[in-house]
Amino acid sequence: MSDQPPVDSDIWGEDLPDDDFDPAIYGDTRPRKNVPKVYSAKKLDTALDGPLLESPKMSKKARIITAVALVGAFGLMVFGCFLNADVNDAAIENNEGLLALFPERGDQVVRQTNVGAQLAEGYSGRLTVADREITGPFLIGGANSPDNRVITRVGATGTNSAGETLDPVLPTLSAGTNCAEIAIWQDDRPNDVVVERWCFEVL
Repeated sequence: MSDQPPVDSDIWGEDLPDDDFDPAIYGDTRPRKNVPKVYSAKKLDTALDGPLLESPKMSKKARIITAVALVGAFGLMVFGCFLNADVNDAAIENNEGLLALFPERGDQVVRQTNVGAQLAEGYSGRLTVADREITGPFLIGGANSPDNRVITRVGATGTNSAGETLDPVLPTLSAGTNCAEIAIWQDDRPNDVVVERWCFEVL
């Protein structure tokens, strides 16, 4: 009787009978008895009553915190882009007579909003919104205003020299993309006109 302890047949192979030994296959060295079987990882997991390596799982709370952090980071990035919109506008950077656009390029606005531009001292301008030229009676500010703004309030009425009320030249902005143009020139060089065009979204 062998002195070896009992072997679990689910893990270990059975003894190899003597008449099954083939030197052509096994060579000169006879295989030892009770050689372990070769199992796949999945089968070995089951044989050992549990997975060998369990990948860590993120808790529901951790997933929520991660998602909120990602959304917050994206929101801050977008907000930063809007804050720097006027600084990064090539039309303003490349034109010393143009200080600001209202609304800014790409902004989202309501249908009744102010549209125009702020000009540097010594410059004048002509405003066109949605292909309609905005004449003097419908402008707010202009060359005589402290900040030299050529701007119109959409939907506002005007007044002519006789004091008569004029209907709005631009009653409302259409929903979707709207564009405006500001033609500007130096007061002492009225023939050197530069036109800047920008667009924005109306809700």
